[in-house]
Amino acid sequence: MAIKNLKEKSVVVFIVILFLGFSFVYVGQKSSADKENEIKQTLSAQLPVGASLKTVTAYLNANKIEYYQYDEKTNEITARFRNINNSWLVITDLRVTFSFDQNKRLVNLLYKEELTGP
Repeated sequence: MAIKNLKEKSVVVFIVILFLGFSFVYVGQKSSADKENEIKQTLSAQLPVGASLKTVTAYLNANKIEYYQYDEKTNEITARFRNINNSWLVITDLRVTFSFDQNKRLVNLLYKEELTGP
């Protein structure tokens, strides 16, 4: 009887821990979505479609945003906004790809969340 009770208590404790873990991750994701929207709004306002490559790199440098140099083959720059959210289990980065046309004018921004953790 004691073993059955111990197993039941273990299952309950496991479920509670699992629930708390998912709760921490969910809360973190919600705030990362808010931060992502803030970054999107800022970039849209500061770097509108048609902005030059020079304007984009100057903005990234001035704001100390990590990025990879312009790739002539893909006409892109990839920037990374680190730690837009640190939940208990997951660190969230936001990768932004700036796409340019043949005249090196901004045509598109692509956003992708990258999650890391245990």
